[in-house]
Amino acid sequence: HCETGAQHHLIQTSAKRLQLLMQTRNEIEVVPESLPTTQYWNLLKETDVFVLPYRSIHYVASTSGVFAEALTLGKIPVVPEGTWMGQELARLKLGELTFKQENVEDLVRVLGRVIENHLYYREKIVQVRRIWRAHHNPQKFVDALLAEAK
Repeated sequence: HCETGAQHHLIQTSAKRLQLLMQTRNEIEVVPESLPTTQYWNLLKETDVFVLPYRSIHYVASTSGVFAEALTLGKIPVVPEGTWMGQELARLKLGELTFKQENVEDLVRVLGRVIENHLYYREKIVQVRRIWRAHHNPQKFVDALLAEAK
């Protein structure tokens, strides 16, 4: 992906602002690389809100393991519009947890809403977790495989 000078400056400025915020608050952690399995699962268990800034060109029809695991564990995912994950959140009546792709201001708006209404989203995600787990589980997977084998 080729960025214009203005886009590059916006990304750099946003990254610097995020670094400064992270120095003053220990609730935010950026994980730019893969983690060892144990460290990944510990992070997943300890985290309440996941921002998954995927680009829709790669994730229009593809899911994300982090997204699926976050929903399975009852975590709040924030994802870009136009992705499979965004469509899934809309189907689950949580479309307000999506932001305009590569739009920092919109991401800030959505995160502000999540922070201000954290208890509401925690309750909603508990309901969504039940729905998600009823359809995404080992038994459903085996049933789908057996149905295809007929």
